[in-house]
Amino acid sequence: MAGALFGPLVLGILLAACTTTPQPKTGPYHPSDAPVSVTRIVHGSYLLDLAGARVLVDPWYFPRGIQRQREPLGLTPRSLPKIHAILITHDHGDHLDTRALAALPDRSAALVGRPGVGEAVAEVGYQRVTELDWWGSVTISGVTIHAVPADHSTDENGYVLQAGGVTVYAAGDTRFFPGFEEIAGRFPAIDVALLPIGGARFFGFRAEMGPRDAARAVAVLDPRRVVPTHYGAAGPPPVYWAVRNPVEKFRQALAAAGLEDRLVILAPGDSWHYLGD
Repeated sequence: MAGALFGPLVLGILLAACTTTPQPKTGPYHPSDAPVSVTRIVHGSYLLDLAGARVLVDPWYFPRGIQRQREPLGLTPRSLPKIHAILITHDHGDHLDTRALAALPDRSAALVGRPGVGEAVAEVGYQRVTELDWWGSVTISGVTIHAVPADHSTDENGYVLQAGGVTVYAAGDTRFFPGFEEIAGRFPAIDVALLPIGGARFFGFRAEMGPRDAARAVAVLDPRRVVPTHYGAAGPPPVYWAVRNPVEKFRQALAAAGLEDRLVILAPGDSWHYLGD
């Protein structure tokens, strides 16, 4: 029986590895003078602009292993504007993509990540590195960046960014966990939350929130707006599994909780500008 299952599993992995990545979009980045702008790149990668300070989160341009991008890249390395800071949430390949970091045209940006990230990125030319454990903070180009807890299959930082009276929470790949209550207690006025909704599982082991848990997190964190992230990747089952139609299911879960009006959906390459309430 094991032998009968092994062949299809290996074939599925090989087919996933051969899947063609969609052609990237070619449009330029459009800056804004809004207090916060969010531009989705792909999966869990996006660009934040806080009043002119641009922060790139988990750039993922070169899939390897079993995960593949099913969506086009919203911004290529060449179409990115000047980046002031790069945030790395954890060391998985779709978040700490050293080939992507090497492909960025300007490596003078400050890079923030977990303890130990400096060694991983030094070989591709990044010298301005700040390693933060939970509740540590650093200020870069006028943006104060706080590392906050996350619950994932490896050590991970979420980040809270504050500038110009606006607060943005970037959750990374976290599962639903009690730490949301502490984050909400320390940052009671979150303007924008970026939360994972893909519900990824590896061999059945849940690695991150799905749509329902993400809606529960919105109820705890109480952000003014929420942007779903970390969906749109593919891999061979049963090694990799993700929720089907996660955005629509997230919308339904928010609607059931009376929170649908907070939802902002972005396709790769789309930008949304938060002007406050």
